Amino acid sequence: MVVKVESVTEEIGNALGAHLEQAIKGLRTMNGFPEANMPLKYPTISMTIKTMAHTNIWPYVHKIGPVATNKALVQYVTGSYDFSMQLDIFERSKEEREDLYQKFYSVFNRDFPRPGLKLVLENYYNIVCSYQITRYAPDMTNDRSMTKDWRAVVDIEGNCMAIREASQPIITQLPDVTLDAETDIVIT
Repeated sequence: MVVKVESVTEEIGNALGAHLEQAIKGLRTMNGFPEANMPLKYPTISMTIKTMAHTNIWPYVHKIGPVATNKALVQYVTGSYDFSMQLDIFERSKEEREDLYQKFYSVFNRDFPRPGLKLVLENYYNIVCSYQITRYAPDMTNDRSMTKDWRAVVDIEGNCMAIREASQPIITQLPDVTLDAETDIVIT
């Protein structure tokens, strides 16, 4: 049974976080930037959606559910969501941060040489969402050596379909039709 989330933005982060935690041993992910006094367990990646834009299109059928009493729940693609995310990588040292980014990059580009990552949003109509790394910016200043962690910023752009559901009448059985070849016009 698919549980639909309240917001596609929530599922975009949840799916990416679950994928990264499963692929990188010991990694913790969190939605949103950590509070100033929040103690972090390393390694940690925080994820924040910076922008989200919806582009509307003329709806088309994505999937038709089971038919009951000549009606079915029909999923329509109604547009696309384009988003940008900021991921913040936190580690204990500069070396560990660089090692974590290399693991992250390998997981994120698992279908190399095709860049990026495609994930199924299981809690949002099982659609495919694509993610692309657009920038990696480690903090290289000496100020970081005076704090408890080393941080790097990864910018990501992504896209997924927007889905709406509607109950629609469905023709399940056509009536039997007999044709007389001499009197009926048949186009083949």
